[in-house]
Amino acid sequence: MDATVAEVLPGRQQTTTDEIGGIGLSAGRPVHATMARLASVVRGTSVAVAVPSGLLAVAPPASLRWLLPAAVLLTGWTAVYAWVSWTRGLRAWVIAVDVVLLCGLGLMSSRLVGEPALASGWGWVTQVASMAVVCAQLAGRPVLSVPAGLVVAASVAAGLHTAGASIDVVANIGVTVATQAAVSAVVTGVVLHAGRAASSTFAELERTQRQAQIELARRADELTQFRLLHNGPLTTLSMALNAHNSSSSHLLRRRAAADLDALPQLASAADAPAGSQRLDERVAQAVTWCQPTLTVSATLPPCPVPDEVADAFAHAVAEALENVVRHAQVRRAEVVLEERDGLVRVTVADRGRGFDPADMPAQRFGLRTAVVAAMALVGGTATVRSTPGQGSTLVLEWRRE
Repeated sequence: MDATVAEVLPGRQQTTTDEIGGIGLSAGRPVHATMARLASVVRGTSVAVAVPSGLLAVAPPASLRWLLPAAVLLTGWTAVYAWVSWTRGLRAWVIAVDVVLLCGLGLMSSRLVGEPALASGWGWVTQVASMAVVCAQLAGRPVLSVPAGLVVAASVAAGLHTAGASIDVVANIGVTVATQAAVSAVVTGVVLHAGRAASSTFAELERTQRQAQIELARRADELTQFRLLHNGPLTTLSMALNAHNSSSSHLLRRRAAADLDALPQLASAADAPAGSQRLDERVAQAVTWCQPTLTVSATLPPCPVPDEVADAFAHAVAEALENVVRHAQVRRAEVVLEERDGLVRVTVADRGRGFDPADMPAQRFGLRTAVVAAMALVGGTATVRSTPGQGSTLVLEWRRE
């Protein structure tokens, strides 16, 4: 059975700070925005429940003459409150208008709340006011929202007293609404503090990720330079050492001249504009460089691919053919290019002496960097199959997006 080595390195990706547990750090909404949206939902829900219940349970001393306009006004304002809080945050002017409106409703309890609700103090006005006081604290401005909550509590209590509610009920409602304001302010402060701590941690993590990305890019650039150097001048020298006749001298001179022209461009290769190339033409060029030292049977149908993909395939094929020249002890090889269902595959095969992939030295630059790493950087893979005495096969694959 053939021994097989398959090395797949993670492709080089445009990673931003948005891949932690599938949740974007930069895209995460600030705590203040989240609290404002929570306020809009709670405020809208409380009104949607309380107002219909007040209309359905209308009883003296409440009157529809006052209740209907108050319900329409409160509902309309709640829609504005919810929209502004959801889209722009819980602004100070929103809280101020809300406090003024609720104080007015509280003071008018005698005209808006029926006798059964007045007995307990928890009519629809009190319910809306208590939720509004809690929502005000979600703005994270306790200096403004706590006093505002106390004013609303006092107004509701005063309105109930005017409507004839007992002193115990008035005191209970006033204390309850004021306590809600204080407790909500404390809880909101704790949440905001935790949010600031989390934001600081995320910011530090983002900085660490950016540094890691810079280091990865630097390392990838180094590998690119080493690969280009290895597959250019070093490959030419290797071919020259392995040339067995004078007919190859002209080709070697041409290749050496091309390598000299390419050396000054290595530093700027990463900045070249992206485009498209014919992979079959690039592979054919790699095949040509190895002839006549190596006789290559090539099947290369037209296949356009992005520049960086063509470069990776061409360099990997050149490295594979150069390895045939240096190690396989044969003078024939086969290169096949094919594409099926978006999967581009190039196969380089020989019937030479082969080798055991398990015995490949870890420092072997050509295979690991010029082939495996070159393909991995463009999201491709490289697989080497070889058995001593039975030749070697290199399979390069890349899938279109």
